[in-house]
Amino acid sequence: MNQQDLKKLAFTVGFLRLGIGTVAIVAPGIAMKLWLGADSKSKPVKAMGLSVGARDVAIGVGTIGALSSGRDPSLWLKLGAFADAADAVGTVRTFREDPGNPRMLTALMAGGFAGIGWLLSRQGELSETG
Repeated sequence: MNQQDLKKLAFTVGFLRLGIGTVAIVAPGIAMKLWLGADSKSKPVKAMGLSVGARDVAIGVGTIGALSSGRDPSLWLKLGAFADAADAVGTVRTFREDPGNPRMLTALMAGGFAGIGWLLSRQGELSETG
């Protein structure tokens, strides 16, 4: 991939994170139900969904903002990769107690985003237009 394609992919990751985070803020119970199969009406579950959503919005906005202003987005991409890796590990750890879908899909998606974010963060010069 050339640098321009990598930059487009980094923008896509940022916008996807922003979108997923926004959904979790607007409907935190539903987001957590889809992610972990948790009780979508529980106040603690909703609080967790709101927190995760805010985290993803912040990282998405940081990534998009860095790319849009010509700054290096690698720190934001690394932070997103770290958060996604933690999401994947945490999700997999729930399998022992209650295996099943959609958690498997969520763990795979989070792990995939962690890998993509980390690889993009290592590309360098995404801040330059090319």
